Amino acid sequence: MDDLGKLIRKAIREEVANAMKETPPILEKEIMNVDEAVEYLRFKGYKICKATLYQHTMKGTINFRRYGQRRLVFTKADLDEFLTKQLNNN
Repeated sequence: MDDLGKLIRKAIREEVANAMKETPPILEKEIMNVDEAVEYLRFKGYKICKATLYQHTMKGTINFRRYGQRRLVFTKADLDEFLTKQLNNN
């Protein structure tokens, strides 16, 4: 049993190490919808909810584009610029 436990612990450590090396999929996207933008901002350490993100679009404090008549999309560059402005204002 002791050898089995060691093998299991070793396998778990390796998997965790590999998972930490992988880039989260959200970081690879250049254009994001509202849900993805919230996830991206949270991953970057900025706590925000969808309603607050929508408020920023209405106030004009974050750049976005419309896809069709109603769907909003954000570029990674726009989200990073927004983060920089928010961090500088606080």
